[in-house]
Amino acid sequence: MTRFSVFIVFSLLSGMVAAQGLTIEPGLWETTITQTNPFLGTKTETKQDCVQENEFNPTQMLQGMEGCTMDQDLSGNTLTFSMQCNSEQGAGSGSGKMTSNGNSGSGEMHMEWSTSGQSMSMDMQWDGKRIGDC
Repeated sequence: MTRFSVFIVFSLLSGMVAAQGLTIEPGLWETTITQTNPFLGTKTETKQDCVQENEFNPTQMLQGMEGCTMDQDLSGNTLTFSMQCNSEQGAGSGSGKMTSNGNSGSGEMHMEWSTSGQSMSMDMQWDGKRIGDC
């Protein structure tokens, strides 16, 4: 699994968006991630990570990425988001959703991008649960 995809998943699992967000309990989380892309096929991995942050804004995924925008919407305990990036290196878009129940969460994301005439897509699904303190 790419470092970027791990960052996205744990970022989405780690918190709360200021006025609009999901709350989860910081601690040791175990997350199973299934990623499908044309290079690796389908790969499933389970990881444990210490989540210390209790606030997260999905737009933080776009820090340092020029030409990118993100929209998000919270309905009950489900956060949906979409993003669009256009730069000299190429164009990309993604959408997803995450549902949190405090000590557990799940989500999915679909991303597509093209660069130098090449197109690629990636799908991710994840389920996580808090298994204790860090």
